[in-house]
Amino acid sequence: MPQPKYKISKQLLKSLKWELEKKVYYPINSKLDCNKVGELILKTTGKSVSESTLYRMLLRPDNQHSPYLHTLEILAVFLNYKNWFELENRLFELIQFQYTFGAIPNDTNYTSLLSYNLRVDSLKPVYQFFEQFSSDLSLDKKAILGEEIFLSLKNCDNNLNFFKQFHSLPIVREGFFEIFADPDFTLPFYEIGLTYYLKGIKPHDSVKSFQDYLFANSLLLRHYFISGKKDKVLEIGSSLYQNLEIDKNILTEIYIYPKIRYLSYKLFYNYVQKGFDELYWEWLYDYSITICAELPELEKRIVIHTILDVLQIDATRQENTYNNYKVLYPDLFSLHPTYVSKLSMSEKIDYLDANGSRFITKNRLKVYS
Repeated sequence: MPQPKYKISKQLLKSLKWELEKKVYYPINSKLDCNKVGELILKTTGKSVSESTLYRMLLRPDNQHSPYLHTLEILAVFLNYKNWFELENRLFELIQFQYTFGAIPNDTNYTSLLSYNLRVDSLKPVYQFFEQFSSDLSLDKKAILGEEIFLSLKNCDNNLNFFKQFHSLPIVREGFFEIFADPDFTLPFYEIGLTYYLKGIKPHDSVKSFQDYLFANSLLLRHYFISGKKDKVLEIGSSLYQNLEIDKNILTEIYIYPKIRYLSYKLFYNYVQKGFDELYWEWLYDYSITICAELPELEKRIVIHTILDVLQIDATRQENTYNNYKVLYPDLFSLHPTYVSKLSMSEKIDYLDANGSRFITKNRLKVYS
């Protein structure tokens, strides 16, 4: 009896592709990528989806979008859903959410109403739109809004009014500043945006305030180090590592993203003062091994990527540490396609990056579109 086929829309197929890319943390752009995803599907589910099937579904422009239902069921299980219909309903929900801000999902020929308003500096209706969202909004939906803001501001020459007026809104702080942080400062006036984000934060008021303070200042410190602004590195570093009173218990309560950056970027601060700090590096490396032992995959990836990124100050040590992590965490590195081994060290490290804005910037991908 022939297997039933299932008609799937272009919107839904592109959203499915993005879910697969989020699962493996790299863009699916070639047959080699499809081959690796097929291997991971077999390892995870015990069932196979061939390279040619994945390539035809995800990358063939002439595809008629009618995969076998059996294939969709396997992909759903791989993505941690009970079945295809549960996954399909979730993808439809996220696609429909884009309609709330005037997006036309999966169509790059048109600009969403939200994006258009941001670009022309028509901010009053946008502010009122954002006010309706609470912190209870799902993480996926926060990411969708954050990504739309990020891509809109990337195409604006002057974002100062947005940063000034929106920095205190919870959905903007969480969806844009935090989930779609821009560690490479690709957005115009992003440095000023972070200073607005920090405005009024008293780090000892709460765990959240402390976390936000570390998060934004750590991004600024890295930016100033990369930019060669030693005076600013010393200024931010002094506020973080000299003047800030820290209860060790509070570090255990904050999320790994700001915590590992705060701890790692001390190497930048120390480097400006006295060169590479061997003693601190030994402690940091041992700490990364200890903490990774109890972290899930995403957070482990954040730790390893951050450590390797800060080691750009010592290329030899960076390569050695990469190889050490590769031995210690083979399951994490086994996610990578075979061609990654032939890339430069900076490109290899990119394949460990879990940052949303870097993913869409470097790989020209758009969330749910």
